[in-house]
Amino acid sequence: MTWENTKRASRKAERRRLWHEARIAAAATPKQKAWAACGWLISEAWRAGRLDDALDWVLVKVHELREEERNDDDRDDGYAA
Repeated sequence: MTWENTKRASRKAERRRLWHEARIAAAATPKQKAWAACGWLISEAWRAGRLDDALDWVLVKVHELREEERNDDDRDDGYAA
């Protein structure tokens, strides 16, 4: 890759980053912010050709969050008055 192509790719990546960060900043709710961040992750994974890796990572994190929520609910039940 020539220097010009490297610089062009760098500028495109910077514009993508700024666009995605603006979408996250413009989101009104935490859910919308998370949705925008997930869109960014998927977009970058698609570009890198690693969409399957990103999907696996997201599924693992969703499972962890659900387990954590379930554990929190179990603890709350024990302290209910």
